[in-house]
Amino acid sequence: MRTDHYQAFRAAYRAGWLQEIFCNHTNGGNRIAKFTSKEESISDLKRIAAGFATRGQMAKTNPNAYSRAHQNGVIDLLFEDHPNRGFEEGRVARGHWQDKENCRKAALECKSKNEFRKKYSSAYSSALRNGWIDDFSAHMRSLGSLYTRYVYTIALASEKRIYVGLSHDPEERFEEHRRSGSAVVRKLIEDGAVLTRISGPLDESCAAALEKDQIKKFRTDGWIMANADGGGAVGKGIDRWNKEECRRVALKCGSRRAFQKNFGGGYNSAIHNGWLEEIFSSLPNQGKLRVDTGFWTEDKLHELAMVCESRNEFLKKHPNAYQAAANQKLLDRIFKDHPHQGLIKKKNGTWSLAACQAAAKQCTDRKEFKERFPGAHAAAVKNHWLDELFENHAGHGYRKNAEWDYDQLSALVKQCATRSEFKMKHAGAYEGAVRRRLLDHLFAMHPNQGFKSIPPGFWTFERVSEFVSKVKTRKELELHQPGAFAAAHRRGWLNDLFRRHPNEGYLPKAAPNAYWTFEKCQEIVRFCRNRRDFMKRDPKAYDAAKSHGWMNELFRNHLNQGYRHKKAA
Repeated sequence: MRTDHYQAFRAAYRAGWLQEIFCNHTNGGNRIAKFTSKEESISDLKRIAAGFATRGQMAKTNPNAYSRAHQNGVIDLLFEDHPNRGFEEGRVARGHWQDKENCRKAALECKSKNEFRKKYSSAYSSALRNGWIDDFSAHMRSLGSLYTRYVYTIALASEKRIYVGLSHDPEERFEEHRRSGSAVVRKLIEDGAVLTRISGPLDESCAAALEKDQIKKFRTDGWIMANADGGGAVGKGIDRWNKEECRRVALKCGSRRAFQKNFGGGYNSAIHNGWLEEIFSSLPNQGKLRVDTGFWTEDKLHELAMVCESRNEFLKKHPNAYQAAANQKLLDRIFKDHPHQGLIKKKNGTWSLAACQAAAKQCTDRKEFKERFPGAHAAAVKNHWLDELFENHAGHGYRKNAEWDYDQLSALVKQCATRSEFKMKHAGAYEGAVRRRLLDHLFAMHPNQGFKSIPPGFWTFERVSEFVSKVKTRKELELHQPGAFAAAHRRGWLNDLFRRHPNEGYLPKAAPNAYWTFEKCQEIVRFCRNRRDFMKRDPKAYDAAKSHGWMNELFRNHLNQGYRHKKAA
């Protein structure tokens, strides 16, 4: 019903008829049963969750049940027996990588830090932030960096065939040679050649010089070299992101997020080499836009909450702290000593009389109450509480000069087309007119009495008669009160209403076409190409000219006497 008949739904919702309308429907018209207890809720949600493989599927297929599970805080309980706890493959729960043991298990699956960073980037970042990376890397092979290299050989000693190279990760480079290296090196590996690290990690220039020396040495000793040249090439991966360059650019960016967004290569280099913490150590909050998990303790949150009058003020002044308190479910505890626990608005979203009174006490007048607490003001208007809320305020909550006299109100009303426009432009005057019950008198001569739309049954015979007594003709009533005229015409009241008016409200009958003289018709004909154009341009003038027999005289100087085609002789 809500989507198919939205207007009807809104009317029923506002009037409080929904329960009565759906009393005979299954579950009272709700898509999900309204549970009578938390235990029943959990069992029913578990039954629903059992039909889905992941949380995402449940959220898409049955969003109401998924939302109910989140509201009750049982979503983890529903998926505790699902593979990967209901998360899609590769996804983990929030905070999973804050556990050191989870990061350790992921690190044990990797042979190097580089593999760890690529395969479990979130776990790698968590290990760097918490200083666990050294504990996890004992079993990992050591790699060079973007700026250091190992010198290695791939040798088949029985046949004295050898390849000498340099790389920051010789083992990975060995696999690359096996898959897509030159035909000579691939043949060497297929024949059983063995990888051996000679030296490193060395500065790239030192590694290149050592590679050249090793190639020369093996050639002198009579080995068959698989190298195509004399060596010395530092290989791929060298770029400009050394430590000083990363520091210079990062400090210019001002935050880690900006550094990552604008200089991804430098950010990756800083992460890979462990420079990030050192680079940002001198910046506020170490360059982080958001504080680390665990920063907002209950004591810090309570300290900030004590200087705020309400939760709303806490949210506006300290949004990050408010979000942390909400996530940790600490709002009730840190506001337990506040009036109404810091709540001006009730939890269920409705304003009670007590909550409205608490809000009204913080305001000096009604206008301030409306501006600061629009929800409370709307509830007070709907329930007719305003006078009660402001009975002890100066002037009952009205501002000074609020007592408008009739002439002042009448002058302002003449500037407005409708009552809503009057209320929007002159709120104080509108309230004064409402209080003194003058609105109907002020808008008596406005169309529809100043209403944008007339409610059913508004135009009674007596009300229309009141307006008819103020006009002379039916035309005047139609112009000034179109709603009253339409109602009287529709119900057949017009003859009775205008029975005592001169000519029964009709205008005095004028002679037909008395307005259009020959000269006026001639002025229009001057701008017409032919008689058809004259008829389209002004049909009343055309009728007058035709009825008086002026057409030939008016068009005697036009081509074909104003006819579009020459008449046959």
